[in-house]
Amino acid sequence: MYFLSISFRNLWRRPVRSCLTALGVAMAVATLIALVGTSRGIERAWSQSMSGRGIHMLGFRKNSVEILSSTIDQRVVDQISKVDGVKAVCGELADLVTIGAGVIGVAGWPADSFLWNTLQIKKGRLPGPNDPNSALLGQRLAERLNLRVGDTIPMLEVKIEVIGIFQQASALNESTMILPLPLLQKLLSKEGKVTVINLRLFHPDDINKAAAIRERLNELFPGLSFLETKEVTEANQMITLFKKINWSISVIALLMGLFFILNTLLMAVNERVKEIGILIALGWRKMRVMALVMFEGMLLAAMGSAAGVLIGLVGLRRLASLKHLQGFIDPAFSTFFLLEVVLAATMLGILGTLYPAWRTSRLRAVDALKQE
Repeated sequence: MYFLSISFRNLWRRPVRSCLTALGVAMAVATLIALVGTSRGIERAWSQSMSGRGIHMLGFRKNSVEILSSTIDQRVVDQISKVDGVKAVCGELADLVTIGAGVIGVAGWPADSFLWNTLQIKKGRLPGPNDPNSALLGQRLAERLNLRVGDTIPMLEVKIEVIGIFQQASALNESTMILPLPLLQKLLSKEGKVTVINLRLFHPDDINKAAAIRERLNELFPGLSFLETKEVTEANQMITLFKKINWSISVIALLMGLFFILNTLLMAVNERVKEIGILIALGWRKMRVMALVMFEGMLLAAMGSAAGVLIGLVGLRRLASLKHLQGFIDPAFSTFFLLEVVLAATMLGILGTLYPAWRTSRLRAVDALKQE
């Protein structure tokens, strides 16, 4: 009990410095949660987008840095549909466009696509042959743009009529505008082109059959790459680059937090040399004095981490709700992710205390008591 009271008293002796140190740790932890959570949220949004549509495999142009930059001749779709084991094929044109002050995702589907059946129409209807300039909006997108069935949207000098609003489990899909493929091809000047090819297989759960189909497709269409949906986000080089940048910034933030703790404890040790000498003279072993310093550092890390987790989670929610990012991030907080954060904060506290604790172990009672 005496040990704990000394630790708390020492930190409270310089409340402003202790609070600023804890705040530095909190900012480091919050940065880690916000940045890494954002990159994982983007991955989650992509994965749920494809699984929600019942897509088993995706085809795109080989060596594409980003899937949206892929361009494929639409005639390839018919050739792929004849491959054994492929149940259904659909070419999709996808892109990002600016509407008003925001950026939204748009997708173009052919009239006979199986993807239309994956939509839960909440209001309105699906487009028909008499709806050349029509579109469906995801429910989240409709709320964000404050649009209803019957409203029109100026898009690339063409007025698009909203004829339906749909709902899906994926946040990314619900933040998308879907148009008939010929209309979007015309608007983007990509007649006869699609971005990706969505495939459904007869036996998607059979690993060997799925691998054989994929190998056969890669052999027949050497200019394309075919991946199972669970591999798509890993193959997206833009997402991979984004993850690496976020981790790099997070590491820098954690190092700054480490130096905050290191600086605070070194100053505390220098200010309390005589006090430490008295403790040693009273019979405290050097290991116990070292443990005292390390415990103070762990307290600072614990307080900062608790605040950082709250700030990070709130910040990540706020990022996901920003107008320009709605639908592109689907934040999720797994137990493993929180354990990673706790581990990083724990290591932060331990590393920041090592050198100050070692300094105390080098003190001799006689020399320490001479300090003024």
